[in-house]
Amino acid sequence: MRVDFYFIADQENHSFCCRLIEKAYQNNCRVYVRTVDDSQARQLDEQLWTFKQNSFIPHALQGAYQDNPPPIEIGRGDTSITNGDILLNLSHESMATVSGFNRVLEIIPNTPADNQRAETHLQAYQEKQFEIHQHQLRK
Repeated sequence: MRVDFYFIADQENHSFCCRLIEKAYQNNCRVYVRTVDDSQARQLDEQLWTFKQNSFIPHALQGAYQDNPPPIEIGRGDTSITNGDILLNLSHESMATVSGFNRVLEIIPNTPADNQRAETHLQAYQEKQFEIHQHQLRK
């Protein structure tokens, strides 16, 4: 399992998240975005509609389409999606089960709380012997 940590500037969090989702969609990947709470999920849902004028990313909040969900689903941290190509984990908790995914992405804004979250998640993934990649994008 590959896990990528993206260390970004705090103010870039939502736009960077949208760009990663767009890139995954363009590569025909199914993505589950695990958010902290319903508020963050709704905010990201809205931002995916508006972050770029010439971009369309089919997405929905988890559960909105039971029969034929779009390639990008957004849900709360306590939901249990267990398969897809990519898990984008924005939650403060590391995933207990990621075996149904090919890759995990963690976006880490430059805040003390998020840096601590990165350290905790990194340790959890290392214990599972996942292949870890760190991308320092902070200026």
